[in-house]
Amino acid sequence: MVGHRPFYLWQRKNKRARVKREFAAFLSQTGDWTHRFNRPPPPAKKAQATLTVKGVSDWVKSTGGHEARIQWFEAWAPRSELYLLVAKPLLSIRATGSIDTERIAKPLKRYIKTKERNRLSDERAEICLRAGINLRNLRAARQSLGI
Repeated sequence: MVGHRPFYLWQRKNKRARVKREFAAFLSQTGDWTHRFNRPPPPAKKAQATLTVKGVSDWVKSTGGHEARIQWFEAWAPRSELYLLVAKPLLSIRATGSIDTERIAKPLKRYIKTKERNRLSDERAEICLRAGINLRNLRAARQSLGI
């Protein structure tokens, strides 16, 4: 059967297309999202402002942060595919966990999987990374004990 796709592939592509359409409607506040906002979308700005940590922090405090967004979706669109598949997982990520992961995985990028060692399999690279993390923890423990 030429051109025949398994149903699960068709269904996955179809779901992705539905979520993309729903996201476009969400951004433009049209379709199912028309009556869920209490004001029209802001006009597009010509120049972008520079983001600062203080500016972002003030915006998060004044708008309620991630909790307010999750509450909004739970109230207005609890069964929306956009909420269930995109917004909820993204809004549930804690920034500290992401930072810890980046800090721990940095040696993998800088020392283990370099251009010279790019033939290293993922399993071996993981072993090297874990060994490095364990050695770092042992060194920190010895230093704290004064050994």
